[in-house]
Amino acid sequence: MKKILSYYKNKRVAVSGATGFLGSYLLAELSKYSKLTYGFSRKKKIKLEKLKIIKVDLCKLADVNKIINKFDIFFIFGANTNLDKAEKNHKYNYNSNVKPITNLIRCANFQNKKIKIIFSSTGTVFGLNKKKIISEDIVPEPVTIYDKHKLLVEKILEINAKSNLIESVSLRIQNVYGKSFSKSKDKTRGVLNKIIKNSVKGNSIQAYGGGDYYRDFLHISDLINAIMFAGISKKINGMTLNIGSNKSLKFIQVCKIIKSEILKLKNKSIKILSVKWPKRHNLIDKRNYVLNSKKFRKLTKWKQKININNGIRDTINFFDRSH
Repeated sequence: MKKILSYYKNKRVAVSGATGFLGSYLLAELSKYSKLTYGFSRKKKIKLEKLKIIKVDLCKLADVNKIINKFDIFFIFGANTNLDKAEKNHKYNYNSNVKPITNLIRCANFQNKKIKIIFSSTGTVFGLNKKKIISEDIVPEPVTIYDKHKLLVEKILEINAKSNLIESVSLRIQNVYGKSFSKSKDKTRGVLNKIIKNSVKGNSIQAYGGGDYYRDFLHISDLINAIMFAGISKKINGMTLNIGSNKSLKFIQVCKIIKSEILKLKNKSIKILSVKWPKRHNLIDKRNYVLNSKKFRKLTKWKQKININNGIRDTINFFDRSH
């Protein structure tokens, strides 16, 4: 943590998506190290645990021009995450996921400002690949417009970093869970948080397809720590890297852990129900692989601290307190 403190202490840091699940947690952690950390929100008045949030819309070139010289590092975590909405409105998803990046690069180049961008991508850019373990050397095959736009941003950042116009790293993230600073519904973002929240209420766990598919899950505190390490490392400039737990678990196994921890902590016995996939489910939900994050770990020296059992226990306690 000394390395993180010394690096961020005098850095001017911006976090987009500051009121969402990931962005709010990242903003809170970075604010411990840099007093010059601000969150961006498109809304006028947002209060969030005494954190500094300003109204900035990165989709608007005029807004970006005003702030580009005021920050050194941009953590881009504010974008549309609704896959159905993305499929119905391609332009909306492009403006949400791609335009903020192109605006930042354009304004930085125009004002001769060298910035660093840490971008939140997704592990689902690999589509329906049949390999169980996915490393960075496997060619992405995105099947949704959401994933295609994420991949497009990765390429834009790689090209501009190789041209020495910016510094950047894209982080492929999936299946994050844990407590949230967010005041919005986004605190239940992700399948595990939704299941745990419902389980705390005594509701049954629904496992689509019997939970017979593999996933890896990463606690949000580990992810945020990894993101801050990504901001420090010079070795990964211009790269696109996987972040995950490196633990391959069948989803039904995770459901059983939740059931067991609920019984221990709440003295409630909940059922696990095997249910059919809904007719209108997104095809990418049937993926069956985990991300290999060995490369990121080796280059940044980041280490995961929270295993799945402890992480689920912590998340149960969080939703129990906020219930």
